[in-house]
Amino acid sequence: MFGGHAAGRWRLCSAQANGQPAFGIYHLGGGGYRAYGIQVVTLTGLAITSIATFRNPDVVGRFGLRLIRPA
Repeated sequence: MFGGHAAGRWRLCSAQANGQPAFGIYHLGGGGYRAYGIQVVTLTGLAITSIATFRNPDVVGRFGLRLIRPA
């Protein structure tokens, strides 16, 4: 997801939120990737017009995603 110093420290897992594309965000720490939050992407045509980030690991489970994800 990121280059440079952050490379390999973050992972995304696809999801949906209210019919919009979304991603579970996972951060490397404590021996594996752990839930960090959710990003919801708003599209207008083919353009991304908004990205909302919810930085709450507890919300990840509400989207059917695991709270701890294997590397």
